Amino acid sequence: MAKWFYYSESGKKIEVTGGELKGLAKMGRITPETIVETEDGKTARAGKVKGLTFAEATPTETPPFAEPTDAQNPEPNTTEVAKIGWMSSYNALKTSSQQGSPEAMFFLGYFSLYALGIGFWDIIKNKYSMMNGRARRKELWMFSLWYALIAYVPMFIGFVLLDSGELEVIGGLLVFVGIIFSLALLCPMINLQIRRLHDIGKSGWFWLISFIPYVGGIILLVLMCLDSQRGDNQYGPNPKGEY
Repeated sequence: MAKWFYYSESGKKIEVTGGELKGLAKMGRITPETIVETEDGKTARAGKVKGLTFAEATPTETPPFAEPTDAQNPEPNTTEVAKIGWMSSYNALKTSSQQGSPEAMFFLGYFSLYALGIGFWDIIKNKYSMMNGRARRKELWMFSLWYALIAYVPMFIGFVLLDSGELEVIGGLLVFVGIIFSLALLCPMINLQIRRLHDIGKSGWFWLISFIPYVGGIILLVLMCLDSQRGDNQYGPNPKGEY
């Protein structure tokens, strides 16, 4: 049974199941503005979670000149605030870049790389050895991009320098650094691919098909490209938040 969390008006984090979350929304205990969190730590407003039906809000009278209480103005979730601020800045830059602003195009590219770096660092810091749970396609492709930039690009440049016969010391050093990084990132890459298999409803043991000569890698690549299984499955909630 997938686990969910929601934040009460007092700011308390409460654990519920997916069915209980739907029931609380119908009862009015959870509103579209309530912050909810998935089992893997992703937060969003309840109004963005598909499948939730909310009770109609009943207006309450507030005495004139009354001081707002903590329940009326709960402390916002810092992750959600940062996400909203990031998306506002990104959308503004995207609009300006479409209008031909070179400064906006530059910063849009910078913000895009920064966003990719955040996802990469989150996997290294929090999911290095994590095999349980699910991972969407976007998470895999972004990590694969950084894997290639950090591990394979230095190795490629190093081999070019070694082949040319110039700067052989630097070339050898780049090849060595690339090999070290590729080995260091191999574990989180395999774990991420296993979570991607979980996301489409497959067991992590399917990863072993990559050892089949000639076709194993192709089959695994096709599986990595499949869309997420809708709703919760035995490995956890949908990382897209879809029902």
